[in-house]
Amino acid sequence: MGKVSANDNFNIANYRLDLTIDFYIFRKRPCAFGAMLRIRTSPSFAIDISPPTDENGNENPKNSSNRYLKSGGIIGPCVSNPYEPDLWHFGTCDLDTTVAFDAEIISSSGQLEHSVVTDDGTVMDISPCIQTCFMYTAVIAGKNKVFKTVRRLRVMTTNLSVAEDTEKLSFSLDAEALAVVRNTLV
Repeated sequence: MGKVSANDNFNIANYRLDLTIDFYIFRKRPCAFGAMLRIRTSPSFAIDISPPTDENGNENPKNSSNRYLKSGGIIGPCVSNPYEPDLWHFGTCDLDTTVAFDAEIISSSGQLEHSVVTDDGTVMDISPCIQTCFMYTAVIAGKNKVFKTVRRLRVMTTNLSVAEDTEKLSFSLDAEALAVVRNTLV
């Protein structure tokens, strides 16, 4: 949203028109304000909240763009909550906002657990899963085109398929996306 332009013949009427058009486009596009994201995982893995390191293991590498992007385990336009490790805050986000996270296995065996024993001794098969809760404020048009804010909550729970070896991992990759990422890192 918005423009930066240099013009020797500045005209306030044109500036107001540009601002009106920008605001109209902004209003038409769905946007969330004051958003919070909570991520819950299966007991055998968690979000990796370690600080970014370089190839030598040094924290906050000077030449890595990762040090600017990673916030308490999540890469994206958010800030981690210092009091709740599984909660992140966003100022605003829209349909193009993307976040990513690194997961780490935290079970004592070093493997993802595929079964649990319940209190009555029954063994149940489980697959690793993740639950995201996204709470945000949105501006919507009410009656008589009067705008109002509403607070919304979106919850999603999904199973994660985890590759057991590198062949399964490499077959699941999107070659075009991998080429883009590889070329930006080189």
